[in-house]
Amino acid sequence: MEKIIALTIGTFYLIAIYSVGGTGVFITLFMLLSVPVACICFGDIIGSYRGLRNRGYITKELLRLLIKLIGWALLLLPGVMVIIAIATMNQA
Repeated sequence: MEKIIALTIGTFYLIAIYSVGGTGVFITLFMLLSVPVACICFGDIIGSYRGLRNRGYITKELLRLLIKLIGWALLLLPGVMVIIAIATMNQA
């Protein structure tokens, strides 16, 4: 379910930025959004990596959760920035 929500949010960002900024900004945002969406969608796979020859010092569960949380934070950051910008424009 979280994969669908992440892809929906990412698609919404891309549609909105394409209608406002054009192709160049769209491609840039697409590349930037690929990292957080990958962290959310493939967090379990990325988190199961334990280092060379399984000599990792971080537990799997914490790393998987941390990767997904960082992915969500990076994915939601542009939306929060837009909301803050709109709020500050209305006050001026």
